[in-house]
Amino acid sequence: MGLLGLDSAYGSITIKDGFTYGLSEDLMLDTVLDWAARNPRILKLYASTNNPPSYLRVVNRVFLAGEVSVFLTKARSGSVAGSAGLGRDTPLFDGSNSNAVQNYSNLLTQLGRLAESSGLPGGSLKIAAATTRSLSLHERFRRPLIIGYLAMEFPLLPDGGLGLPFSTLDALTKKKFKPSPGRVFSYDATDENTGRLMAWLSRKDAAGHYPNQEKLVEWLLRKKFQTQAVREVPLVAAAPEYRELRKQIVEELINRE
Repeated sequence: MGLLGLDSAYGSITIKDGFTYGLSEDLMLDTVLDWAARNPRILKLYASTNNPPSYLRVVNRVFLAGEVSVFLTKARSGSVAGSAGLGRDTPLFDGSNSNAVQNYSNLLTQLGRLAESSGLPGGSLKIAAATTRSLSLHERFRRPLIIGYLAMEFPLLPDGGLGLPFSTLDALTKKKFKPSPGRVFSYDATDENTGRLMAWLSRKDAAGHYPNQEKLVEWLLRKKFQTQAVREVPLVAAAPEYRELRKQIVEELINRE
């Protein structure tokens, strides 16, 4: 816009080959809780003891584009000038021709000549147009360009836990936004069964799976803990409110191996 003397313009942006990928918030929350249960030391390391707290930003969806086309136009005369170092005369660009392709070709030709003749330090450039001016840009990206995302913010608690999540958009757009107090995950480091159960759940088999997690889910279902089996395995393994249940799990599943 500055090069063609456009202090204001009408324009449009066309996004081509756009697509998105991500996870649902429910699935992402389960994944975050599982990760938090395995990494309380990392959460505690980055947690802030002062206000405002530190946050863990979890991106659950991204939007990408393969091509972008930009078109700008303005129907009024104008000019722009710039100089640096030693100035010199520069050919004037005439945009009175209504042929946009020819105007663009002339502009490129004159800019090229200017670059070739830049033997002196610095340079000056003057471009003016008398009628309608337009500029069209088109680019295809070798790798898709991320143009947006959706995310959640988790406050990091001093004990290695996570506060209630909230939308990143709300945090960025609302000047007086305050997250709701509370927690979605906490780690009971004072319970020795927490570390034992987490170590047991983290064991992998030759195929890279976690067979003990399946054993725990089966045990919880057999004991009629349907909710915990489906959604709250990380909480059962680490949260203070499940200390008694965790003790029972250790006695019946781990100590009898």
